[in-house]
Amino acid sequence: MRNFFRVIVGSFFAFGFAHIALAAEGEEAFLSNVRQLTRSEMSEAWQGIDAKAGEAYFSPDGSQVLFMSVRDSWPYYQIYLTDQSGENVKMVSTGKGRTTCPWFHPSNDGTFIYASSHEGPDLTLEAEAAREYAQTPRDPSQRRGYSWDFDQNMDIYLAKLDGTIVKKLIGGPGYDAECSYSPDGSKILFTSDRTGDLELYTADADGSNVKRITNQEGYDGGGFFSPDGTKIVWRGDPNKNDYLQIFMCDVDGSNLRQITDNGSVNWAPYFHPSGEFMVFATSLQGHHNYEIYMIRPDGTGLTRLTYTERADVLPTFSPDGKKLLVTSQRGGSSSEVFIADFNTEAALEAIEQSAVREARTLAYGPSGFEPSLTAEITADEIEGHIAYLASDELRGRRTGEVGIELAADYVAERFSAAGLRPAGFGGSYFQFFKVSRGYRMQEGSAFEVTNSRGETRSFGAGTEFKALSWSRSATEEAELVFAGYGITAEQFGWDDYAGVDVEGKIVVVIRGLPEFTESWGRRAQNLASLRFKTANAQAHKAAGVVFVSSPYDLEKPEADNFIPNYDFGGDSGLVAAQFLLPSAYELFKFLGWDLQGLIEEIGTSETTCSVTIRGSKASVTAILEKVEVDAANVIGWIEGSDPVLKNEYVLVGGHYDHLGLGGEGSRWAEGYGEFHNGADDNASGTAGVIELAEKFALAEVKPRRSLIFMAFSGEELGLLGSKFYCENPIFPLERTRLMFNFDMIGRLSENSLSVLGGGSGEFQGVGLDVYVREFNREYGFEIGTGDLDRGSSDHASFIRAGVPAIFFFTGLHAEYHMPTDDIHLINFEGEAEVLKLASDVIQYFADQDDSPVWVEAQEDPHAQGQTAAGAGGGSGAYFGCIPDYTDNPQGMRIEDVAAGGPAAAAGMQGGDVIYKIDDTDIKNIYDFTYFLQSHAPGDKIHVYFYRDGKKMELDVELGSRGG
Repeated sequence: MRNFFRVIVGSFFAFGFAHIALAAEGEEAFLSNVRQLTRSEMSEAWQGIDAKAGEAYFSPDGSQVLFMSVRDSWPYYQIYLTDQSGENVKMVSTGKGRTTCPWFHPSNDGTFIYASSHEGPDLTLEAEAAREYAQTPRDPSQRRGYSWDFDQNMDIYLAKLDGTIVKKLIGGPGYDAECSYSPDGSKILFTSDRTGDLELYTADADGSNVKRITNQEGYDGGGFFSPDGTKIVWRGDPNKNDYLQIFMCDVDGSNLRQITDNGSVNWAPYFHPSGEFMVFATSLQGHHNYEIYMIRPDGTGLTRLTYTERADVLPTFSPDGKKLLVTSQRGGSSSEVFIADFNTEAALEAIEQSAVREARTLAYGPSGFEPSLTAEITADEIEGHIAYLASDELRGRRTGEVGIELAADYVAERFSAAGLRPAGFGGSYFQFFKVSRGYRMQEGSAFEVTNSRGETRSFGAGTEFKALSWSRSATEEAELVFAGYGITAEQFGWDDYAGVDVEGKIVVVIRGLPEFTESWGRRAQNLASLRFKTANAQAHKAAGVVFVSSPYDLEKPEADNFIPNYDFGGDSGLVAAQFLLPSAYELFKFLGWDLQGLIEEIGTSETTCSVTIRGSKASVTAILEKVEVDAANVIGWIEGSDPVLKNEYVLVGGHYDHLGLGGEGSRWAEGYGEFHNGADDNASGTAGVIELAEKFALAEVKPRRSLIFMAFSGEELGLLGSKFYCENPIFPLERTRLMFNFDMIGRLSENSLSVLGGGSGEFQGVGLDVYVREFNREYGFEIGTGDLDRGSSDHASFIRAGVPAIFFFTGLHAEYHMPTDDIHLINFEGEAEVLKLASDVIQYFADQDDSPVWVEAQEDPHAQGQTAAGAGGGSGAYFGCIPDYTDNPQGMRIEDVAAGGPAAAAGMQGGDVIYKIDDTDIKNIYDFTYFLQSHAPGDKIHVYFYRDGKKMELDVELGSRGG
């Protein structure tokens, strides 16, 4: 069930679908500022010869690049030198013969090695013949394939960067090429066929002491040393079937092991400078579309890096790992060298996630659980689905983490096993869409403080403090104020800001709630939210806020970890940071104060203890970068049996994401650090969708209309998955006759069931809820119906898109959005009965000649059904709008207004963007909600907003829910 307080995060999917996983986002997760470095052209006399460039390598200081190119007036590769701008290109080989594989000496002494056949026979006549052939008209459908000549005149030379040959290092009969230096420059690794088979050899840097490294049949070549010089990685074809694989061994040839074994061509392996992974080119996408993949040295963590329609090959890193060179056809038909910024952190994270999935598959099979597959809806099967989906293994299924990927895999597996047709990307069950994963702190973030003695101390970014993802990117310099728990709650007689002036200052605030506030009850849970504490600091005109854990959390070290980067992003309007508690102690000690003593005084006196840290001056710099990843809806369908009605659809859905380890959105006072397994919310609904899919897919007679089954992602972030589907429908919405939503259906109590949204449609002039009640005669539930809840779950997206929707819901409970929402509390038999009722209703509407029609829902203040949340809902002030949870630079956008609610009565409309209420700036949903929490029903407020780009304003009298 979507909590009202949400921001946007995201996800990255794989399983059997690993290679489509990033297609929607592609290489943007890892590569930025991609640009073409080389531009090869032939002289007019040699038109017809394909100019091209490739195989580029950085100098040891990263400032220069050596590369191969066919250009000017010679049809074979020569070696060229340029800088990172791609300008100032000059040839540094002889201009004769063929060349390959240039490599800077690691000392950066102005020399390099490369292989060349310039001492062999003159190739002028052969070059002329090549030009004639190139200029001969030919059938454009006949593709001229790529081939590499193992020129028997290739030898390895040491040269200066001005092109002067210093000496021949490796020579003699046969092919000697594909050379590279060891990291310390003492060894050369090269490929030679001097024994009749292409093998790897090493030699000392002066060409002496040649030793054979590999000794297996077939080609072995293109070798490189690992960054620490202890390993060698290369491409080999021991089976002589032209399907190269990646191999690795120690530098003496021992400990040979195969890294890839995938039935494709794999080549050009190259280590990242960290040594933690390598990149290589592979034909997994087809032989005309080579792409770059990443993999660990142990063969785990296979992850796709590049996404283009043409070939990307020969990847190499800069010495610091921050740049990547790729030979690519992305700029046209010919290959050129491209350069890009490389995100090592994102790569390591993606590889780790891939390795976790692989390990799980090896250990447990695709899901680790194989429930029975029948057309019957049973409590045992429901328990089996929830047991896996709500297990600790899935880590709370937060969007953007590996757990939700496992959940997506599981749903897709169950759809596949039941025989549902996939309806997602590339023949999979996944519909990918982008979501923000929050904001990541960047280099340059800093925290420096000066005490009353004029002494200055800096704290380490990422080790002692971290800019929070909702911080404003800015630098603030101001005095520090200790503001206790940062709470203003008149209803509890508590105000940490009483007696201190924080305007223009930076406040230090303790996370959580004081231990003695247990008597405040559930109404106080939102006061612990860091976003609301930030909004409160802003309301008191603070310039920044710094959060620290309670000292009592030292007994639970995990509670003092940094809040994850991907949580709740969005500019809050002031600089926000988190200190680890030991560093916070050091900060206050440096300023001459005892932080633990201040907190203990609050606990013992049960009163506020806020104080200005006189003589202090803090400088906080927060630099944040927005991060986006993919999420995915999981979609399968069953074709209807009627030749006409099969082109109409009934959709059955429920969300499968939840809250991970907590954080924003959790009602848990501790905030973060425990699995929120979401057994009811919404493993129960996901299990229900699976059970209904199996029932209808395995039935002997299929319904007349087609049925779509969908598990939504991003619901907890603001109905993002269902909203994306409605904006990008795979099946036409105008032919989608009805939507059924299942969210929190596992806690049936006292036989009470809410069936909401029935007024969004009519069938033969009667509301849909009437039909539900009619079918309920067999089941005897105490049913509450109504349309009060129009924004709390995924059905709302469809209602707003003009599709009638019915929402099944067994009600809220104390475990909602808490770590305690676990499987032992699920009523499996009760859920099975709910699903049987739902299946009867689905069957009925899927088989009728006529179909329901959409009706603009009117708010029913007397509705009997329970509701989850609404904008300004609960017992406080009610505004009556459905917020848009995506970031908006102007303020908080309204998705829709509740009919008959205060906002609608005042004249506000869906699409309006609120940027100010009274004197409070509204930058996001948190500012808006905090403002409402500080007001009461009957208060009149003045709202400033944009409508179609124009500034407008009006008065709204706040109401109350149900009144």
